[in-house]
Amino acid sequence: MAKMLTKLDIFPLTVGMDLRGAYEDGTVFASDVLSIDEGKFMGDFHFAVSGSFNLACNIGYTTPATINILLSKASSEAFNVAMFAGITNKVTMEHLLAQASGKMLALASQVPDALDEDLKNMVGSAPAPAEAAPAEAPAEEKKDEEKPDKEEKKEVDEEDMAAGMGALFG
Repeated sequence: MAKMLTKLDIFPLTVGMDLRGAYEDGTVFASDVLSIDEGKFMGDFHFAVSGSFNLACNIGYTTPATINILLSKASSEAFNVAMFAGITNKVTMEHLLAQASGKMLALASQVPDALDEDLKNMVGSAPAPAEAAPAEAPAEEKKDEEKPDKEEKKEVDEEDMAAGMGALFG
């Protein structure tokens, strides 16, 4: 727009006002009182927006901005209740089975003499305590530690997660 105006020989100017004071209802306001720190104002504004968003989420006030957070929170809480209560559905079944399998293997490792061959193999393939670990070359241990099998890690994580959720509720 400014380029168009200069082609027409119209030169825009920036005009401002230097406010030295103001008077209202018998009160005189000096210029230092009237100046606004824009950075501080924007920081306070962002803090207020953040605080109001957190308040809306915590009290369950649904808005287009909070609905996704509230639905995610409700889903997570429903999942935790279902896990604690042992409710089976397509979401909790995998986690409940992983939790039961972990408990079964823990119990089976306590009574190794009463196990059949399948359980002995399962207990033998489960992560062994540190004292029962076979001695390997240090280089091989480092390679194994750096690149754990993704499936084993996922199974352990699910078992730990399921056990942790159970501990939340007693």
